[in-house]
Amino acid sequence: MKIIQVEHLSVSYGKVKALEDVSFDVEQGSFLSVIGPNGGGKTTLIKVLLGLIKPGEGTLKINSEKPVGYVPQFNSFERRFPITVCRVVLMGSLSGKSPLFHRYSPEDKARSHELMALLGIEALHDRQISQLSGGQMQKVLLARALMTDPDILILDEPTSSIDAESRTEIYGILNRLKGEKTIILISHDMGSVSSYIDAIACLNVTMEFHEDGKITEASLNHIYGCPVDLIAHGVPHRVFPEHPLGGHSHD
Repeated sequence: MKIIQVEHLSVSYGKVKALEDVSFDVEQGSFLSVIGPNGGGKTTLIKVLLGLIKPGEGTLKINSEKPVGYVPQFNSFERRFPITVCRVVLMGSLSGKSPLFHRYSPEDKARSHELMALLGIEALHDRQISQLSGGQMQKVLLARALMTDPDILILDEPTSSIDAESRTEIYGILNRLKGEKTIILISHDMGSVSSYIDAIACLNVTMEFHEDGKITEASLNHIYGCPVDLIAHGVPHRVFPEHPLGGHSHD
């Protein structure tokens, strides 16, 4: 079943096109990665899928009645706020309700404990979020997004600026969730994510959608506007052949 159907979607900010004639379908339980340069429309696409902005043209159909789960980059979360890990996770059950004076149900608390155990952060239950590493914070935000048991999970650069071990753990968790959840991941870390994904979308205002998860050098060069062998943090780099005297160079 196609859980997301997008047809000829366009979004503009004034006279500036953020998305133009974007069309793609996402199969239920699949793992989609969206890549593209900074300013290419990835954030706008996320906002459309979350219902935060309406497209100027085209249609979006989400075949699920559950709220879409969203995991932001951990460094976009105010970590100096005095709040514990368990409270952050529980906030995922609010669904628009104010957290002030809200009393969480026993079911909510049981669900939060279950998710923290699943993600290996149960020992952090009473820890202040200011004391967490980047990888730990990203797992907390993932647990928060899973509180409503969403059918669709959108993650914005979940492995940006975290260590290699935490990156591997996050991808392993997502791989286990695939099938049960439909996962849409915004990432520039193609080397790590490529072994997990089912489909890939290259976005730079317009979109090239590859439902088989395979991408060609020509597609990357077209999206980034220059020859690309390596993508790091959204910036295309050209990796040159090995120098006769040894070593590699790149710009």
